[in-house]
Amino acid sequence: DLWDTYREEAVERFGARLVSITDRLPFNMVKDADADLWDTYRDNTLQSEAYGKVIESVLFVETQLIDDAFQPIWHQELREVWISKCKACAGNPPSHPEALSLLRDFFLGGMDWAAVERFWEVDDEDDAGGFEDILAPEALLTSHSEENSVEVYVLGGERDDGRITGKLHVGRHPKNGSAIWVVTVIQETGEKKTLKASAFAMLGAAPTTNPSKPSSASSLNTLFRIYFVSDSRSVHEWLVSEGHAESPDSGIGGSAVTQSRLQMIENARGKPTCETEKQMQEAMHRLLQLVDRLPFACVKSKREDAWEEFQHKVMQGTDALSLSLQLKWLCDQLVTKVLNPSWQLNARGEWEVKTERCETLKQMYHLMLELEDDAINWRAVDTRWERERSARGRDRKEGE
Repeated sequence: DLWDTYREEAVERFGARLVSITDRLPFNMVKDADADLWDTYRDNTLQSEAYGKVIESVLFVETQLIDDAFQPIWHQELREVWISKCKACAGNPPSHPEALSLLRDFFLGGMDWAAVERFWEVDDEDDAGGFEDILAPEALLTSHSEENSVEVYVLGGERDDGRITGKLHVGRHPKNGSAIWVVTVIQETGEKKTLKASAFAMLGAAPTTNPSKPSSASSLNTLFRIYFVSDSRSVHEWLVSEGHAESPDSGIGGSAVTQSRLQMIENARGKPTCETEKQMQEAMHRLLQLVDRLPFACVKSKREDAWEEFQHKVMQGTDALSLSLQLKWLCDQLVTKVLNPSWQLNARGEWEVKTERCETLKQMYHLMLELEDDAINWRAVDTRWERERSARGRDRKEGE
């Protein structure tokens, strides 16, 4: 009985050893990235009662990894013999040393860990400015392309259209194994780089030149800032439409924005017939989206007609300058308490001059990102949202 107990504990630790290794693999290195599939694999492996069952899990992992995960010699010389040894374990249960040898042969002799690192080049916290990881809803994996990724873009890049494109998918965090969103970007050199979603959202943003200027980027900013190439919806809009996030509160933009902003713009201007018009409508959407995140408690003018006029002017914009001037008007409307003092003191004047001289959408995006990240104090905005919600709650009770 004592030896049986020891054996069970040893098998459990052996299964945990395997899981700890596979948790270091990003989901863009496997053929089927269904989260339920891999959670089932983890559970079954951790509950294995024999070394042979753990070897079955190793076989499963081997069949799921894409070719780039292996050293060339694996398929050329080693794989066939290794597979044969693993399958033989079904009729001839392996000892612990035999099972450990098969594990080592696979992970040390077969896998190319340098390739794994290239697929999992997620920026460190310091490199990403301390931005947190964005936990990924599992439904994302089954709602898009067969490759278990979807093409996305952020605005603010160096291209004429201001876009930086990449593929959004789900990876396992290398430290804790949690499923987080990451984006693979193809650089100009042709090299692939994988970033946290939060780091991807910051690409193209004007670097903070003054150390006293704070960066207040957050998960919420990330979700609003990444767009699907297919329909130009933000990730946040997709989350709301799929039921993974609550609908936003009614902000300056109007009553809970029941209609897609893009659809409203298209209704006002017509379906874009050229790339220039498409880019203008996307920029209008981005600006109105920013306004929707602000409660009336954040602005000086509480008149709804003033904000309806603002929305009208945005949707009737003719060029980047017209949108940039509306961005400046929006900033002028923000109360002092929701703006970072250091930005007002050190950068606001230069920012306002740039808004009046804006010539391209790329410049306009940079100005918007600076307002969003360096100027607005989103914690103060959240506090004012809470006050507004409380006031609405009191009004409802009094009306009952």
